[in-house]
Amino acid sequence: MKQSAYLYKLNVQTTPKSLHCLALKLTVDYFKSSPEERDDKEKFMDSSLHHYVIFSTNVLAASIVINSTTAHSKESWKQVFHVVTDGQNYYAMKLWFLRNNNLKKVMVLDDDVVIQQDLSSLWNQDMGEKVNGAVQFCSVRLGQLKSYLGQKDYNKDSCAWMSGLNIIDLEKWRELDLTQTYKRLIKELSTQEESTNSIAWRASLLTFDNEIYPLKDWVLSGLGHDYAIDTNSIKTAPVLHYNGKMKPWLDLGIPNYKSYWKMYINKENQFLSECNVS
Repeated sequence: MKQSAYLYKLNVQTTPKSLHCLALKLTVDYFKSSPEERDDKEKFMDSSLHHYVIFSTNVLAASIVINSTTAHSKESWKQVFHVVTDGQNYYAMKLWFLRNNNLKKVMVLDDDVVIQQDLSSLWNQDMGEKVNGAVQFCSVRLGQLKSYLGQKDYNKDSCAWMSGLNIIDLEKWRELDLTQTYKRLIKELSTQEESTNSIAWRASLLTFDNEIYPLKDWVLSGLGHDYAIDTNSIKTAPVLHYNGKMKPWLDLGIPNYKSYWKMYINKENQFLSECNVS
């Protein structure tokens, strides 16, 4: 916990000024654009397309996820990206997700991943009756997290799971009313002593208890904290996950892994050039 707190503080201090510059320029440009340029609703409502959701407050990181995904897609025209962000970054990355109630399935990507293979096959993945396709972390069972999860009713043998790459069946989500389940758990678990992220993590584990479909051999994790990952494993993994505090866009990112992320920076982009992003 001490190391995590130290690295979080260091992250804030070492975030390049170029990233702040980029967000500011994009926001200014948004207000300079015409209403017609800002509005493109039709494709966001088309459930026949492949819809990806990215939760991010980092414009550059979100763009890398999108660039790496489309670069390996055989049918990139089918891809629609919804970026969910905070109020400060709203105008730099428009929020559309809440307008999309007719969609059947979405793929959720963290902003610290790099896509190295075509993900289209995942859209046809039969998850049975499960709601959330995710990478399971079975070295940790929910029963081992009793001190965090409390006395709630859950399967003690269920594996923990990771974000980064998730396939969500929205029809089953609505059928089970998981939104209300999650909201209820957030309220029940909330305390003044805990951070919002900690509470959200526990509520997520409980909400999707027995609703996880395991995605195997899709994601290589640890690039944000593990110095000992094999190079061949990195090159062949469909998805790289820079989970941890050492993000590739920060000065403290692990040098040996940065090139796999940086190769998707569009160096000809005007905003990136003006802000000296490299």
